[in-house]
Amino acid sequence: PGQKVIKKWKFLLKLFAGSTMLYIILCFIVAFIRSVSSSNGIFSFNPHPPEHYWLNYFYGTYFSFNQHPTYVAMYVTLSLFIAFEFFNDSSLTLARRIIWLVSGFIYLITIYLLSSRSGILAVAILIPVYIINKLRHKKKWLAIAVVLLLFMVIAIPIIRSNERIKISLDKISSGSVIAKITEDSRILIWNSALKIIKKNPVLGVGIGDVRTELAKEYDKIGNQDLIDSR
Repeated sequence: PGQKVIKKWKFLLKLFAGSTMLYIILCFIVAFIRSVSSSNGIFSFNPHPPEHYWLNYFYGTYFSFNQHPTYVAMYVTLSLFIAFEFFNDSSLTLARRIIWLVSGFIYLITIYLLSSRSGILAVAILIPVYIINKLRHKKKWLAIAVVLLLFMVIAIPIIRSNERIKISLDKISSGSVIAKITEDSRILIWNSALKIIKKNPVLGVGIGDVRTELAKEYDKIGNQDLIDSR
């Protein structure tokens, strides 16, 4: 990076985390507005969309109303650790550090509400790694063990209570997730591509003919959707 970026790195991180927070607030406002309805002058609050009553405006794709929840989760996860870093910055005033700590908790809650499985998994792995990295230099092994144990005791039930995680765990335990993975279109495309590579290991088939060759493989497995979309 240029000298200006190097000099302003703290400002850029704050700008990134702050902008992410503004977007989260916007998500909450939109979810609230969509949940409020009026009938005969009487206002009512119902967070469940009428077309999908089992879903929630404060949850998943409805919450990240115009973005994919996994992409939003990436921004929120990075902002979470920016908040943690500034909370640990002793050069800041206590009030500012508390604001960053509160922001960190809001980012954590948002990760849960976004219900991105990869986002939740990333945070579940990275927070213990972050704690170990922060405390290992001080050689506070007992403190590390206690904090990690507390994190697991608190985090595991919360993560398991998430509806998408719960569904995924049920599928894994029943074995149906394996069948779903093998039927995934991306897996079928990769398998078909490998078959073409084996037949044409040296010269390939060329970018002009690859879709036609793939369509032949899709025809063999009888997947009409892949054939139609080429």
